[in-house]
Amino acid sequence: MLLIYGLGNNEHKYLKTKHNIGRVVVEQLAVKMGIDFTKKDGIWMASRGQIVLTYSNGYMNESGRPLIALINYYKSITEDLFILIIQDDSDQFITKAKLLPAGGTAGHRGIISINQHLSSLKLVPDQLWRLKIGIRQPLNTSKSETFVMNRISLAEEQKANEITDILFDNLQLISQLKIIKLQGVINSLNKLHQ
Repeated sequence: MLLIYGLGNNEHKYLKTKHNIGRVVVEQLAVKMGIDFTKKDGIWMASRGQIVLTYSNGYMNESGRPLIALINYYKSITEDLFILIIQDDSDQFITKAKLLPAGGTAGHRGIISINQHLSSLKLVPDQLWRLKIGIRQPLNTSKSETFVMNRISLAEEQKANEITDILFDNLQLISQLKIIKLQGVINSLNKLHQ
């Protein structure tokens, strides 16, 4: 079972902001897969086979609560559960993306909430990965809170489309837990933009 969780704020005014790029990618992925979202217990879900796409119905700093509810539900069905979290990364430039095992928060409020809620679960390290998509403009040295709520730029839309295409083309690498191969695909993409 593959659970892909896009981080973002659900309030309408935040939907197309940089902070919501994780949710944007998940929504685009659902379109490419030809599946629709339905609301269930405070979270939006779309599924096909063993793949579940989801995003929260609440705010970024509450991201952990719906995720742990979903994990507990699916763990009752199968122990073979893999979670991919897609998030914005204000430390990376907009042409960059990074796929890595879950770890520190770097001050990201959504990840802080997730780490707090998931600390009670006994997930093995390979079960939880994060795809971090850069949202910082080159030469921008300001603090992230000054720009994360700005509208997504054309370059960021193009990056979101690119990431969506890569995920769609490589879903089997995730569902078969060949995540290292997908990591190589995304890392190679970054080298092309250097």
